[in-house]
Amino acid sequence: NKRVEEAKNKEVIVEEEAERIASSEPDAPDNSPLNNEILWDKLDPQGIHKRFIHEVKGEAFNTHVEAWRRSRIQDKPDRSLKDVNTDVGYVNDFAKEFILIDDIKHQAVIAYTRKLQDPPNNKSVSNVKRRITACKQYWEYLDTELGLVPLNIKPPFEKLKHLKKGDGKKYGRQAWKSAELERICREPSNYINRIMKHIIWIGIMTGMRLEEICTMEVEDINVEDNVRVIHIPESKTIAGVRNVPIHSDLEWIIDELVQNTKDGYLIPSGADKYGKRSRRWSTRFGRHKTELGFPKNNLVFHSIRKYTNTMLSKYYVTKNHRQLLLGWHTDDGEDMADGVYSDAQQAYPMSKRKADIELSTSELPFIKYGSARYIK
Repeated sequence: NKRVEEAKNKEVIVEEEAERIASSEPDAPDNSPLNNEILWDKLDPQGIHKRFIHEVKGEAFNTHVEAWRRSRIQDKPDRSLKDVNTDVGYVNDFAKEFILIDDIKHQAVIAYTRKLQDPPNNKSVSNVKRRITACKQYWEYLDTELGLVPLNIKPPFEKLKHLKKGDGKKYGRQAWKSAELERICREPSNYINRIMKHIIWIGIMTGMRLEEICTMEVEDINVEDNVRVIHIPESKTIAGVRNVPIHSDLEWIIDELVQNTKDGYLIPSGADKYGKRSRRWSTRFGRHKTELGFPKNNLVFHSIRKYTNTMLSKYYVTKNHRQLLLGWHTDDGEDMADGVYSDAQQAYPMSKRKADIELSTSELPFIKYGSARYIK
C-alpha cells in the first residue's frame, strides 16, 4: 500500500546517506551496534523516521494499540468508550518517548513519570498514575496475548514508589481567588460572550460541575419549600443528584436562559460523541482564561467549584452542609439523593440551604451589578 511504499522510499534515502556517514566513521566496523547508533542519531535525531519504519514492520511499541482498544471494548461492552480512548491516548503519548518495546526499562519509566510531574507538564500524581496504569495494561496485553515482551525483563511499570499521595501537589488544581474570578468575569477576550459569562456565574453561585450546568433543562427549574431550585437528575456520581437553591443574584440569568431556549436546554450546545454537552464550553473557557494570562493546568473551570467550597467554608457553612450543597458523599454515608428526597434531611431545609449558598459571592460585590456590564 501507499504507506509501505513511502517507507521503502525513505529507507533507500536513509541507506544512501548512511553509506556516506559510515565511511566517515573509520573507528566503527560496518554493521556494528556503535555504527548503527551513530547513523540513527545523525539521520533521525527526533526518532520520527525510526518510529515510522518500525510501525510499518509491526515492531513499534504502539503498533497493536488499536487491537488492544477493540479487545477492551469486546471484553467489557459496558466500559466507557471515552475512558478506553483516553487510555489509548495515554499509551500513544508514552510511545512518543519509547518507540520500541526494548526501549522500555524500569528506570526509564521512572524518569518519564518525573518528567510528567515537573514543569512545564505539571501533571498531578493521580493523572500520572492513570497514564502508567494504561501503559501497564497495554504491556500486559502485549505479553499475555501476543507474546511480544522479552523474557526475564524487569516489569517496567511496577513498584514506582515515588508516585505517592501528595507528590506534585503544588501542581494540582487550585481554587480561584476572588480577584482572579473578577478578571475572568469582567475582562474581555476573543472567547468570552454572554452565554460563557452566564455559565461562569452559575458555577460561582451554585458550585455545579460544568456538565451539570450544560445539561440543565427548563423542566429542571422547580420550587421546593417556597424556594426556587435547580434539580440535577443526573451527575458524575450518585451523590451529585440534588436540588440546588437558586442564588438571588442568579435569578435573572436563569429567567433569561429559560426564555431564550430553543430546545429545552438552558445552555445552547450539541453533544459530543460521548454524549457530553460541556466540551465546547470547556474549550472556550480554557482559551478565555489563557488569553488573560492564567496558567493552563492549575486553574480550570472545575476550580470555580473549589472556590465556592472555599467561600462556604470561610463563612462557617459546616462540612456536612457543604457536601450536601455541592453533591459530595457525606461523612455519615448519605449522599445527595438522600438530601433531596429523605425526611432525614429536614434538619437542613431548603431555606437554610439558600441562605448558605448566598455566601458564595460574599467577596464578589460586582455580581450584584453584573447585568449592566454584560457583553450583548
